[in-house]
Amino acid sequence: MISNVRNYVNDRINLVKLETVETIGRVASRIVYFMMLLVFALFFILLLSFAGAYFFSKLVGFGFGFLIMSGIYLLLAGLLMMFRKQVQNMIVNIAIEASLSEDDKPKSED
Repeated sequence: MISNVRNYVNDRINLVKLETVETIGRVASRIVYFMMLLVFALFFILLLSFAGAYFFSKLVGFGFGFLIMSGIYLLLAGLLMMFRKQVQNMIVNIAIEASLSEDDKPKSED
């Protein structure tokens, strides 16, 4: 009887360890995935910024096109600062939903 209890406790400990490793693996893979997405998004924004600057340069002159793009980014930064709390709440909600999503949870064998 005591042997069965020990085996059961050891199995439960091993299960918790495996679940912890699986959770860490999922979190790490999501972090890497979002970092890769961030890198691609930054390159996209960078190239889009140059395209916009050159477009405005054709309209108003070379230096002023880049100033217009800088002004657009300054405006976006100001809006981000104004709506800081709403953006933070939105990011927290997205993170909570992602961590609690049902498709990532292992299926029980009941």
